[in-house]
Amino acid sequence: MMKSIQTNPLHVIFFATLLCLMACSDDDPSNDDDGGGSTLQCSTIGWCTSYDALDEDVDDAPPLNGGTIANGVYRLQRGTFGSIAYAFEGNTVVEISSNFGNRSGTWEADGGRLTMTLTTSCDFEGDRDTDATIEYDFAVQGNKLYLFDVDGFNNGIHEYKTINSLCEEDAEFQCRVSNCACTEITNQQFPEENCF
Repeated sequence: MMKSIQTNPLHVIFFATLLCLMACSDDDPSNDDDGGGSTLQCSTIGWCTSYDALDEDVDDAPPLNGGTIANGVYRLQRGTFGSIAYAFEGNTVVEISSNFGNRSGTWEADGGRLTMTLTTSCDFEGDRDTDATIEYDFAVQGNKLYLFDVDGFNNGIHEYKTINSLCEEDAEFQCRVSNCACTEITNQQFPEENCF
């Protein structure tokens, strides 16, 4: 089976620069009350992939007592079959779906509860208003973020890991189909067509 990863070198440079900016900025969202100064917009990062996370129970998660979510991009690794990632910078969050369609807004943590208030969605047609609130019980351990959807939409704990590239394949996140494709873009309008 041939696997194809389509990555433009300029996108890699931009993504690396974005990660550096995020890593070098203030990790305390309480110092960024309105998201001002954040470089994250709904369409900052776009992603299309046929790769998936490992669909196995996450039975080794730490207690969901919260923690400090560092700036960065966290991609789903285990807990369900699918592809999704979150980019955090200050109190801004972008939910990155796997078919060039995102939602963005703000997040806050209170103990072990993480609340995302998503106010913008974006795809090939551009940005538009949305209104969604998602609540998770969560924990942070090293470079991993563990989320449990308190509304029960996705059962079980999901494990996310900080990554350097959305298309970075590893033991958990990989192509499990014959039409393997993964493309990421930065700061440009999302294409209408699917990548696979």
